[in-house]
Amino acid sequence: MVAWLRAYSLAALMNRGLPMTNACPKHPRPQWMQALPLQFQELLEEVYVLIEQGPLRFVPGGLRTLVELLGREVLGESLSFGKMPGALHERHLASAAERDRLAEVLAGAHAAVHDGTLLSRGAVLHMLLCVERLLQNCFVLSQPHAELREVAARREAGRRG
Repeated sequence: MVAWLRAYSLAALMNRGLPMTNACPKHPRPQWMQALPLQFQELLEEVYVLIEQGPLRFVPGGLRTLVELLGREVLGESLSFGKMPGALHERHLASAAERDRLAEVLAGAHAAVHDGTLLSRGAVLHMLLCVERLLQNCFVLSQPHAELREVAARREAGRRG
C-alpha cells in the first residue's frame, strides 16, 4: 500500500493526467511532525500531498496505513482495525473520546478503501486531524507525559510523607 501510495503521489506531483479533483490549498505541516519516526514523516507528507493535489479519495487509505503502522510500532503487534482503538485506549495512548473517533475514522477509511465510498473534504480533513492527534499522542507527547506523571507521583508521595 505504501509503495502504491508513494507512486501515486509522485505521479500526481508530475501531473500525469490523473484526476486532480476535490484538492485543498497548501495544508500546513505541524511543527511536531519532525519528532515522528522517519517512516511516519514520509507517509504523512505523502498524505498532505494528496490532500493538496488530489484526489482526496486516496487519503483515507494513506491515513489507514499510518494507523496500521502506528499500531505495529507502539503496540508491538498487528491488531485488527476493530481492536486497535481499544488497545490504544487501554495503554493510555488515546482517551475514550479519541478511541471512539479513531473507530469512526477507521470505519470511514474502510468504506473508502473497500467500498469506494466518496467522503467529503470535511470528513477527510476530520480524519486527518484525528490521525494527527493520535500520532502526536504516541510519538510527541508520550515522553513529556511520562515525565510529568513521574513528577506528579513524587509530589503526591511527598504530601503523604
